[in-house]
Amino acid sequence: LKLDSVGIRPWVDVVLVGGTEDVHKPKAEVFRRAAQRLCVSPENCVYVGDYPPNDIVGAQSAGMTPLYIDVHGHRECPEGVDEITALPQLLERFN
Repeated sequence: LKLDSVGIRPWVDVVLVGGTEDVHKPKAEVFRRAAQRLCVSPENCVYVGDYPPNDIVGAQSAGMTPLYIDVHGHRECPEGVDEITALPQLLERFN
């Protein structure tokens, strides 16, 4: 999983994998289920995603605030969406 490859699994309490839920990104339902498991409303969530067609579109359609992470410099940030290029920037945003 991506969580393991980037080294953030120890910081994660809840993991939801769309394939095991029979619903996949960019459907809003997978994002809503993730928020529900965290016991928060989607409107109170920031979703960090690296693939705009699935992550940004899905998060927005569920009512979440999307945050685009471009760690490889391959894609352009979607208009109107904040961008970071490294995970430590995420922590800086909320301190």
